Amino acid sequence: MLHYAPILPQDYPVLTQIMTAAFDEDTRLHTSLLHDGPAGYNDGTLIRKLNENPDFISEKVLLDDKIIGAYTISHKSEQNILELLFLDPDCGNQGLGTQIWNHIEEHFSNCSRWVLETPSYSTRNHHFYTKKCGFHFVCEKQYPDATSFVFEKERKSVLDFQDMMKMQTELWEKHKDKWPPMQPEHGKDFILWMIEEIGEVISIIKKKSIHDIMDNPAVHSHFVEELSDVLMYYMDTLLRYQITPEEISKAYQEKHDRNMGRNYAEEYKKLR
Repeated sequence: MLHYAPILPQDYPVLTQIMTAAFDEDTRLHTSLLHDGPAGYNDGTLIRKLNENPDFISEKVLLDDKIIGAYTISHKSEQNILELLFLDPDCGNQGLGTQIWNHIEEHFSNCSRWVLETPSYSTRNHHFYTKKCGFHFVCEKQYPDATSFVFEKERKSVLDFQDMMKMQTELWEKHKDKWPPMQPEHGKDFILWMIEEIGEVISIIKKKSIHDIMDNPAVHSHFVEELSDVLMYYMDTLLRYQITPEEISKAYQEKHDRNMGRNYAEEYKKLR
């Protein structure tokens, strides 16, 4: 299990060792060089500079009781900047990087915009930040001796199908060793769980008055939460049946267009 704690001066040697290994591995993976990284990454000055900057927030990451990485955050002009995030290469490909990013977002949940830079050659980083963390490419920045890519992520106040399905996928990735696979055979289970959540919504309607649901903050919040649960299982159903956001959006739009042209009064007469 991952834990997070402030970085202490006595942590500098082990964090420098991990940082050096992480940057050097990425360098070897993408270039012909054996060693490379930002200034001070391998001599202890970078981690000290970041951790002792009063405008930055830094934490070490521990797996059980062992330090495996760290991150540094700064805040400028209504946005947070991910100054640094590194993980012990021996802990790679276990989903830990995504867990660390999720912790960062939860810890700084009031932030609506995130920005980061990473080397232009580091395609593995690009994949991690765009596919696992939800960032998108913004621009390229040129320096005298290097080129970097800038990525950003904005937290939406209104979610769409793609956002909600991505969130459910992230949740499943975190618990996939215990939860049903993303296979059509399990779609019916999520439909049944969705119906169960609809029952929770109905229960509130039966037990509470319209006045409570609309004007009592606690009841209204509970009502909206249960409706959110319905949506979550709906998204899980779409994912199990491999229905894409584009596919469901297209079907919804086409159905809406047909409905707008329907004469409901005439249709109901035919049913009598």
